[in-house]
Amino acid sequence: MLKWYKIIALCLSRIQDASSIDFVSELNEKLSKLGYKIFLFHISTDLYWSENNEDSEIMVYELIDYSIVDTIVIMDEKIKDCSLSKHLIINAKMSDGTLWEVQTAL
Repeated sequence: MLKWYKIIALCLSRIQDASSIDFVSELNEKLSKLGYKIFLFHISTDLYWSENNEDSEIMVYELIDYSIVDTIVIMDEKIKDCSLSKHLIINAKMSDGTLWEVQTAL
């Protein structure tokens, strides 16, 4: 919690995709009415190939401050690297935070 707001860390990739923009907009609209603020942790690739040159991009997820985050939402449909999703899940569980995995239907 930060001041009087509940904080959600939303982890995704490729926010420039129309489906991501729509999802984030609607999620923010609904949750802001409930007193939540979304901290967006985003990378521009989907990590499908798990290439080493993407290590610096992945570091954005290391910026999550678990001491103020109440809930972590991982859009695993967007982050194709399963090991990264597992890493985020482990960190969330170790911090005693709430974890939501978003699985979108195509």
